[in-house]
Amino acid sequence: LISRWSLYSIGSRVGHEAGRTIYLLDEETEHLPLSTQHNLQVMYYSLLKLIDQLIKLDKKVYLFYPSPEFSIDVPQYLGMKLTHPFIFSAQNQSLPLDEHQYRQRRVKRLFEQLKQKFPQIELVETQDVFCNQEECPIASEKFEPYYYDQHHLSVKGSMLLSPIFEKIILENNNH
Repeated sequence: LISRWSLYSIGSRVGHEAGRTIYLLDEETEHLPLSTQHNLQVMYYSLLKLIDQLIKLDKKVYLFYPSPEFSIDVPQYLGMKLTHPFIFSAQNQSLPLDEHQYRQRRVKRLFEQLKQKFPQIELVETQDVFCNQEECPIASEKFEPYYYDQHHLSVKGSMLLSPIFEKIILENNNH
């Protein structure tokens, strides 16, 4: 399962990203006033139900941690950087690792709780794919963008995850 988990758990978008606040509702919270404070609870119980159903269908469940989200439109930024090099520094824009980890902290705890409930699920970390010890770059050293906006992976970014998917597919084909 892959999603923009941090957006749904927090309800707010990154930086100046366009879009409304996200409010999650279920049977237990639909009568309450709209509040992002319920989002994490709704996510937890909804994922509990979904994972339980998938396991009952004898499906292997993989929960992917979110990839970094940026407050800039990555291709637009890189285009400006190429057309106006005197305005932008030579190095790539990046997200400090601690900011990425801070935004993902609720998701991390949620996934750990789900893993305790369902030890057979696999949690797939993507941070090591997109980040180094200090930051999460928006593009390769050749300025090939990893994203086609603030958070959707480009083909180049998706290819970074292909070894993880290949491993999962091979493991499941051998069973």
